[in-house]
Amino acid sequence: MMQLSKGVVISVARPRPGLARLRVRVGEAVEPSFALSPVANSIAEGDEVLLNVTAARLGLGSDEGHPVVANLTRPESKPTDLRNEMKVRYTAAQVAAGATRSDSASSDATLGGMPVVVAELHSALAPVLGALRAELGSRRDALPVAYVMPDWCSLPMVLSDTVARARELGWLSVTVTCGQAFGGELEAASLPAGMLLACEAGARVAVVVGGPGHLGAAQPFGFSAAHQADALHAAAALGGRPVFSPRLSSADPRDRHRGISHHTRCILGRLLLTGVTIAAPSDSPEPLLDDLRDLAERSGSVVEPVEVPDYEPECSAGGLALRSMGRGPTDDPLYFAAAAAAGALAARIATEG
Repeated sequence: MMQLSKGVVISVARPRPGLARLRVRVGEAVEPSFALSPVANSIAEGDEVLLNVTAARLGLGSDEGHPVVANLTRPESKPTDLRNEMKVRYTAAQVAAGATRSDSASSDATLGGMPVVVAELHSALAPVLGALRAELGSRRDALPVAYVMPDWCSLPMVLSDTVARARELGWLSVTVTCGQAFGGELEAASLPAGMLLACEAGARVAVVVGGPGHLGAAQPFGFSAAHQADALHAAAALGGRPVFSPRLSSADPRDRHRGISHHTRCILGRLLLTGVTIAAPSDSPEPLLDDLRDLAERSGSVVEPVEVPDYEPECSAGGLALRSMGRGPTDDPLYFAAAAAAGALAARIATEG
């Protein structure tokens, strides 16, 4: 199940608290690695570390490289903030994240009509936020937006450069990690609780999208973001306005993801049990829009064609990368426009009702 190797740290970079990006000598090779808090706080050049190399050896590793399991040179570490509730429970990596206390423990709590954007891949977050701000224009800083991170994909929020940069810029007013995910400013035991905490913290729009690292398997409904249906159901049940961002592509080399992704077809065709608003770029090919409408009909959902604002300058000025699987908006305009359409629509709903 797990392949471990020892290595020696040859360089350390700390882009933000709680994360250390490393170069580690493993045998004759120098390979990327990363450490999370509390190990990240004290790790130094020359330290011997134990690495989980499983994903990389299977050809599944990310740019982040190997996670550090332990610093063998200084094996004892103490977190700076001990809390009562555990996440990533019953694993060697379990963390005392703690659950944020709500002002209201009432089961009657509501989102009060707050739009909740739900998208599949983490790369959708930047165009959603860029388009939301472009749509608002001079009012862009007056609308608090929350990122609500579920536990579909990677669990530590600190790994996301997009979230860190958006929070630094003030594009996000608060971050919430839900379920087994951890590291947000607010910690929620579940995704519905996370949505309510975001609303309670003053957000008027919530964006729900998994962290980096999505799993797809050769199984019926065997993809991490099948849980998008759960998020849409929760948003509707809690009195929010669920906005679904379909996964569309004009350039994916895999037939199953070109046009309307088969993941989106699974959500709309089988898993979704309530009506939602499906945002789609208004300049999408008419056959694609017709196909979306046919899929939407089963759950009583509505396809909303959206004129996509010029979101790329917003992202460029803010330093938010627009990349998905090595492609940018020039390579795959439909993918990024679909995410941007959801952000623009959420801005309109939040400001116009």
